[in-house]
Amino acid sequence: MSTQRILIAVSKDIADAARPSLESAGLGVEPVYVQDGVRGLTAFVKLLRVRQPPLLVVLDASHDRLPSTRAARAMRAVERGFGIEAVPILFYTTDAADESMKGSLAQLGRAVHLKRPEDATLAEQSIRMTKAIAKLLQKVRG
Repeated sequence: MSTQRILIAVSKDIADAARPSLESAGLGVEPVYVQDGVRGLTAFVKLLRVRQPPLLVVLDASHDRLPSTRAARAMRAVERGFGIEAVPILFYTTDAADESMKGSLAQLGRAVHLKRPEDATLAEQSIRMTKAIAKLLQKVRG
């Protein structure tokens, strides 16, 4: 059986803080960390090319080069091109889901939003993200 992966495209500080909580959570997945939407899209395509789509994608909405909703739309187009089922996407953002985000979630399907608490430490944010990832993986795995 091939290694199951999750693709995490978040800022370096959140990724660094998340590593320990993800490793200790015993999720049975290998996290693939990248730092922005462009790298996230590139890593996503690479995983599909080797026929190992991630179980889940986590996108931080604060990316400047390629906003997370655009990256997610591009990922959906790539999935259609490869003829695979949509991979669940978790948007981990500092903002509440506004009408634009809600519209994107509906359009993308298999996508959810989690607001990152602004007053939380990086460790608290990473624990919150890890819990959300665990919950989504449980749903994905049935």
